[in-house]
Amino acid sequence: RDGPYTGSGGIVHNAGAPDVAPESRNKRIFSQWNSERRMMKTVVLMRHAKAKPQESAERDFDRRLTHEGRRIARLTAQQLSDAGIAIDRVIVSAARRTAETGQIVAAAVCPDAPLLALEELFHAPAEGYAASIREQADAADETVLVVGHNPGIGELMSLWAETPLAVSPATAAVFRFDVSDWARLPLRDRLRGCLDLLISHGVRVSPD
Repeated sequence: RDGPYTGSGGIVHNAGAPDVAPESRNKRIFSQWNSERRMMKTVVLMRHAKAKPQESAERDFDRRLTHEGRRIARLTAQQLSDAGIAIDRVIVSAARRTAETGQIVAAAVCPDAPLLALEELFHAPAEGYAASIREQADAADETVLVVGHNPGIGELMSLWAETPLAVSPATAAVFRFDVSDWARLPLRDRLRGCLDLLISHGVRVSPD
C-alpha cells in the first residue's frame, strides 16, 4: 500500500513513510481528538423532581420532594449515568426541592463534583439559568448540571432545542455546544445547542 490505512484496534500505519513511528503518529491523532473534545461544552438542564404541596405554615422555598419524586430523580440519575454523562459541576436553585434533586443526581453520577446552591435561581427566568453557568462554571469543566424550576428551566430547554418541550418534574435535557469557553454559552437562542438526550419520568425519550 502507498498510503495510510488503519489496522486492527484503529492503529494507523503508513507503508510509504517508514521513518514515522506508528506510536508517534497515533499520539498526534489522539492529541488532535482530545483537543477537539475540549472544544465542546455540555449542559444538563433538569427540572426539580415532584415536590409536596405547600403547607399552611411553610414557605414555597422549603417544599421537599415526595417519595415518588425522589424515586424518579434516582431513575433520571441512572439514565444519565448509563449514557456516560460525566458531570464536573452541579448548580442548583437554593430551594429545598431543587437542592434535594441535585443531591440525588450528584450522589449517583458525580459524587465528587462541587454543588453550588444559588438563591437567585429560585424561579429565575431562562436567561438567569444560562447566566449562572457562564458565571459559575470553571474553565476546566466540560459538563455542568443545572437544576431549576419551571417556567424558566423549561423555557431554556425549549429555546436551546428550538422546539417546545413538555417539561414535567425531573425532566432532564442534555445539550452540547461547539464552544470552548463558557462565556460563549447562549443566554437565550443566539447559539443553538445540540439536544443529545432527553429524559422524562425517568425514561429516555426521543428528542423529536
